[in-house]
Amino acid sequence: MKEFINIILEGMQPVYFWVYYFMSFLGMVTYLVIDLWNRNVVSERTPVRFDWKFWIKDNYLRVILTLFLSPIVIILFQEIIGTGITMIGAFTVGLSMDVVISQIKKLRNRWNVKANNYGADE
Repeated sequence: MKEFINIILEGMQPVYFWVYYFMSFLGMVTYLVIDLWNRNVVSERTPVRFDWKFWIKDNYLRVILTLFLSPIVIILFQEIIGTGITMIGAFTVGLSMDVVISQIKKLRNRWNVKANNYGADE
């Protein structure tokens, strides 16, 4: 099992992986706070006063996706960027993951991919 983990982490020490994942988490939280400051209170869908229940309902999927995709990007960082990951790199992963997810959603919308059948003809 130890060899399996070593191969998955590409030689990265597990403790470093968890530190980078934590830094990525802090980046995600930073992005969510910035996004919260910029919320559109004039939208009829948004409550005028902040509501945790509404916020969780509106953001749970992006948080889950970020928490799921961040470790993958941390592990593949060397191959994607061409250099080893650093603390600021891990923080940036969490900070920018929401932007990546939103771009994927825009591509899906542009290609008219339907979620129920993955774009296959009906």
